Amino acid sequence: MANATEFDRAGLAAIVVLTVWPLLTGGWRTSALVLACVGVFGLTRSIALSNAWIVPAFLVFGLAMVAAVDLGGLLSDGAGRGPFGYANAKAALFVQGSVAAVMLAMTAANTNVRRVALGAGFVFAIVPLVSGTVAASLTLGLVVGSMLLPRRWARQAVTSFMVLFAAVLIATTVVGITGELPGDSGGGRRVTLWSEAVDMVDDNPVLGSGAFSETSPTAVSDADASWAHNEFLQLGAEHGVPALAAAAGTVIWLLVRLRRAAVMSTLALPAAAAVTALSVNECVDYVGHFVLIPLLCTALVGTAIGVAETRAIGTRAGRPLRSTRI
Repeated sequence: MANATEFDRAGLAAIVVLTVWPLLTGGWRTSALVLACVGVFGLTRSIALSNAWIVPAFLVFGLAMVAAVDLGGLLSDGAGRGPFGYANAKAALFVQGSVAAVMLAMTAANTNVRRVALGAGFVFAIVPLVSGTVAASLTLGLVVGSMLLPRRWARQAVTSFMVLFAAVLIATTVVGITGELPGDSGGGRRVTLWSEAVDMVDDNPVLGSGAFSETSPTAVSDADASWAHNEFLQLGAEHGVPALAAAAGTVIWLLVRLRRAAVMSTLALPAAAAVTALSVNECVDYVGHFVLIPLLCTALVGTAIGVAETRAIGTRAGRPLRSTRI
């Protein structure tokens, strides 16, 4: 218990650093997003303490309305079609939506609602597949696995999610350092942006080198390349290594908390899949800049943690649990 408490304190410290450090280096937008995520986490956790299905139902309904308004744009591989006007962000959003549908199917008491939720999840999963986005499409496997994997393997699965995230972050950083992909002498513009972000980190590893869009040679010459296409490297470039380390540490902390929560609730595994899917996507694109996506992911995590805490309290008090399904 002591080790768990100490680790939670370290996670909270990472969040504090991720909030305060960007303010010291002119990054109020990052700080505002972190504070918004903290607020969403607290709200959804509180809701889940009494009603586990409300937040997933709200998210599924909201994304269903988005789909109804522009179904053609959602199911198009056009770069500017659908919400956000960016295919990769659209795909990342609906990967999160598919997790919300899975969680609704797990928590709904009514059989028909569970069926509708699974149907919505299937439709949401189509969006990344038809959007032509490789990373988002691959992370759908995490969502499917979280739904089908036996509960007794949940903790091991979350551990594998941590390893996956760390491997992708390290790999993209190494590519940024070397400036080329393995077996590829060129690498393309994305690799160039990663390399320029690494150079900015090297120039000022403590406080960062300022706005990427105003410092990166590629970004200065091309407005369409205003982001590093790696949220972690961009944090490091703009706000220094402390911000990069705090962001990566926060992801690992959330996954560890969900791994512990998996003992009490099956919702922890899909929530961990949501965190991993978003974090992996953030290693290869700037989807975290679309505020709705990290907020939606945070709502899923808050719900899973709230349900796990409710069951833990009930177990300690010797009260009968309302449901063994979640």
